[in-house]
Amino acid sequence: MDQDRFENLTRALATATTRRQALKTLAGGAAGGLLALLGMGEASAAGCQKTGKKCKANKECCSGNCVNGVCCAGLFQPCEHDADCCGGICDLYSQEPGRTTQCLQPCDPNVLGSCPPGAGSFCCNFGGQFACANQCPA
Repeated sequence: MDQDRFENLTRALATATTRRQALKTLAGGAAGGLLALLGMGEASAAGCQKTGKKCKANKECCSGNCVNGVCCAGLFQPCEHDADCCGGICDLYSQEPGRTTQCLQPCDPNVLGSCPPGAGSFCCNFGGQFACANQCPA
C-alpha cells in the first residue's frame, strides 16, 4: 500500500463515520490486500516493462533494472537468453527439473577471486561461458 492510500485510510478511520461508511472502508482495505496477495499490485497496475523493452528509469521495469535504456534481469533473476541479463550470462546449461534459469555474473577462470561477493563462490563453465555460481553444473 502506498503512502497516499494509507493516509486516506487512516483519515477515514479517524473521522466520525457511520457504521456503513466504516464497513465500506474496511471492506475496501481487505479487497486491496487480497489483490496484492494475488499478485495484482502496483507494478502490474502501472504496466511495468518486461525484459528487453525500452525504458528510461529502473521503476519502469518489472525487474527494477533499466540499463542503457533497456529493461534487463539482474543477478539471480529469471532469464531466457543472455541478452535478458544486465551484462550477465543466462544459466541455460543447467536445466534441472523444477529449476528456473537465472542471470549469473561472468567471471574469468584464469583470475583468482574474479567472482565478486554475493555473486557465487566458484567460476564455473556453462557451455563454454564462465560465470560465478555457488555450485558448478556436473
